[in-house]
Amino acid sequence: RIRTSTGECGTAPLALLLGWFASKREHVAKYAAIYERMGYSTIVIIAPASVTFGIGHANQKAEAEAILRLLCVHPKVRAAVDEQAGVVIHAFSNGGAYVLRWMYGLLGLPSFGNPEDKPWIEKIRSGDVFAGVVYDSCPCAMEPYCAVRAILGGKPDANPIAKILVTVCFYIYMFLFYLVEGNPMRVFLEDCEKVDFGPEVYFYSDADYVMEAPQTEAIIKRKMQARNTPDAELIREFHFTDSNHVAHLRKHPDVYNQAIVDFHNKWVRSFREKRNSPSWPSY
Repeated sequence: RIRTSTGECGTAPLALLLGWFASKREHVAKYAAIYERMGYSTIVIIAPASVTFGIGHANQKAEAEAILRLLCVHPKVRAAVDEQAGVVIHAFSNGGAYVLRWMYGLLGLPSFGNPEDKPWIEKIRSGDVFAGVVYDSCPCAMEPYCAVRAILGGKPDANPIAKILVTVCFYIYMFLFYLVEGNPMRVFLEDCEKVDFGPEVYFYSDADYVMEAPQTEAIIKRKMQARNTPDAELIREFHFTDSNHVAHLRKHPDVYNQAIVDFHNKWVRSFREKRNSPSWPSY
């Protein structure tokens, strides 16, 4: 579930990529390559299916807890934290957004963390670790028919029998989930709006068969209002019309690559400069 690569030196910025449901390392590796070309260290984490489709929040919380512990003990992360090199989180689909939401929530709990991890947890809470977040095809309140498409690989033309079976099973799953958690999607969206790890970039599309663009657009607008920030400042969005779920890089490679490079040049470099970290080149 975890893939790592080493940057050019110990002071390299770090990209933490949270993969989508059923993604494979080679799928997420092409996104990691964007950062690696700029000298970043990268860590790719793909959460198990139980995180996206488990009953209750225990699995999501446990995964987020494991990632935060990784931030405390992984040598490359510790180097990035010590040097205030800047950590960028790149979350894909709700599989990544679920984990990110719980990472932020756990950091807000004073009791979180083992005693030996407390100094690192406090450093993460201080705002001197994360340089920003990139959201790809998330977050969104996944309607049942959208979730069925996600399970079927985002294909609207899937086998009709398979679609019926998955739909029935998913409605049973949702019934059990609501019995345990009430309205989990409403709570999820509210929590996503609270997440603030710095500047943000959003990639989403009207042609996405899994998520509904208006929902993500509404979250972005509310976050802008909450931060009292114009579009071109701390939050930037790329609203496509023709790319499918987590397929924006494939459909719009130049725009996607340049957006990440611009994010690095503007926000990661300024993050390091404000903290007197070793300078890092622009691209």
